[in-house]
Amino acid sequence: MFIMFSVAALCAVLLVASLLGVACRYRKDLWFTSDDVILCFIAPPVILLGTFGALSIGYRLTHGGLAAVPVGG
Repeated sequence: MFIMFSVAALCAVLLVASLLGVACRYRKDLWFTSDDVILCFIAPPVILLGTFGALSIGYRLTHGGLAAVPVGG
């Protein structure tokens, strides 16, 4: 489940970034394509999701790989 959340967070970052890129390219008149909205409302959650996803995937890779199953008593 941990890997699923990590991959979902990274996919959400890619989706938001690509949709925002398309919106900024073709519709500069929309309210969420202004610099203030991008910096104040869109960038912080994207940064947090990307950081969480990258760190958690990196942690799993360095601690046994993606297929590692914890052995509990």
